Amino acid sequence: MQLYLPGIANGNQVIFQKYNAVNKHGITLALSASDSAPSGSIHMFVTSGSSVLSSSMTVEKEKFNHICCTWNRIPSKNKIQMWRNAELMSESPNSNRIGLLTFNDNSLLIGSGSTHAVKDYNTDEQFFTPSETLYVSIDELRVWHAIRKQKLQQKYQTQVLYSEKNLVLYYKFNEPTGSHGLESVVLDSSGNSLHS
Repeated sequence: MQLYLPGIANGNQVIFQKYNAVNKHGITLALSASDSAPSGSIHMFVTSGSSVLSSSMTVEKEKFNHICCTWNRIPSKNKIQMWRNAELMSESPNSNRIGLLTFNDNSLLIGSGSTHAVKDYNTDEQFFTPSETLYVSIDELRVWHAIRKQKLQQKYQTQVLYSEKNLVLYYKFNEPTGSHGLESVVLDSSGNSLHS
């Protein structure tokens, strides 16, 4: 996605979340609380019961940044990788403890979410708790069931895409104005018709 953080103080905010709080399986991309400093910190959490992967990176405020956050499930890697403007900024440690996530019946939320357990239950349990709804600008949100390699990120970070293999959700956030029966609508351009 392209992400713009305003140059103001903010509380904890969920950017993107698919999470089952009952079995603690899920993925959260979040913005942590910050003052009006020139950058903010984005975190990604993947949890499966008591197993946790997490990573974070800074993002400059008051400009659009291309953000690519990947849960790389290749067995030799099995980690979170976070990219900013097609440069790898951070990685989590490798972990083979995260299995299949059972969260298919849970909604995918953008701009809102719930508390996400982010530390191993065998130690001090800690949580990421949002304190306010998301106050940023998002453009070109794409969800893939494939790893986006650096060359593909560089090539397509500012280009519009059309139905592509492994592209499962694509919100351009450029819905047309005019008369229609819906007050708020976002159209899925992935070809999967996941309009919301």
